[in-house]
Amino acid sequence: GMGGSATHDGGMGLAGAMGFLFLDEKGRKLLPAGKSLARVYTIIPPAHLPKVRFIICHDVRSRLCGKQGAAFLFASQKGASRSAVTQLDQGLSHLSVLLKKITGKNFSQLEGLGSAGGAALLLTAFFPTRFSKGSAWMIRISKLRLPIQQSDWVISGEGKIDKTTFQGKIAGEIRSIAYACRK
Repeated sequence: GMGGSATHDGGMGLAGAMGFLFLDEKGRKLLPAGKSLARVYTIIPPAHLPKVRFIICHDVRSRLCGKQGAAFLFASQKGASRSAVTQLDQGLSHLSVLLKKITGKNFSQLEGLGSAGGAALLLTAFFPTRFSKGSAWMIRISKLRLPIQQSDWVISGEGKIDKTTFQGKIAGEIRSIAYACRK
């Protein structure tokens, strides 16, 4: 599940925990963090990549980069300053271009990849992945439609109601179901 995170690192922390190494232009090891995004020159996967596939359930449809991408939509919610937002966007763009050179795949406009600060980027680059709208998945497995249909009131929580709430987040989807079920 991707979303509601405090990270904004393009998945470097997640990949680093799996054994990936990130090197700068001079071959020095980088901390797997957002501040290193724009300095990554080489990515070294672990010697033995596990044979796994991922289903990435994302909470929003946002893309990785650009004015409607992860940094501009969410980094300030995580405490990033205006200049840091720009740097994070440039870093995600840089990492995306580097990964395109490595894999031949364009990640910058993949819908849902902006969730959780781009946390699924490196997973998507190095493992077979499929994206799924997380709210639809949760609503389906929890069978939430029926209790909503049978309710007089529906109360849901969201840290902050903004335009992203209605771009796939669960609170926005619950609202849509409730409105469709009005008596």
